[in-house]
Amino acid sequence: MEKEVKTIGEELTKAVETMKEAGKAGKETAKQPVKEEKPADTPTKGKGKNSKKNEAAKLQEEINRKTKELEKCLADLERKKEISRNRTAFINAMDKLDEAADKLKQEDTFETAVYKLRFAEASGYGSNSDIFTISNRFLLAEFIKFMQKKIQQKIEELEQLLISE
Repeated sequence: MEKEVKTIGEELTKAVETMKEAGKAGKETAKQPVKEEKPADTPTKGKGKNSKKNEAAKLQEEINRKTKELEKCLADLERKKEISRNRTAFINAMDKLDEAADKLKQEDTFETAVYKLRFAEASGYGSNSDIFTISNRFLLAEFIKFMQKKIQQKIEELEQLLISE
């Protein structure tokens, strides 16, 4: 994707340079003394101006097309970055769940003092408005396994998205 963006950028630069050269050639022609021009060249010169205008219009169209392609490539690249950031967040969550599972395995009590799974209303999350809590280490271990499977599935989906786009 980045290679494609670079190629489009180079083509865009070439088109702009060609337009500049065409503009300079037009100015140089206008600077030449009138004496050197032949009367027979006058109709050709008119065609030359039209052809330069046509060439400039074509180059402008090319620039616009390349700009749109570049914008599309950049948007695609930004989307991939966002997918990659989400994948990284899931991987970090997986690492934290692994650490929690290891700590729970080291305990030998029925109720763990290390972790609690809290269910509370979102508006009262900071206060003691728990609907209920779970601190049974076996249930927490099962919940961690369940979440690890779901997160692993999501990571795989994101990786497929990165590959397919």
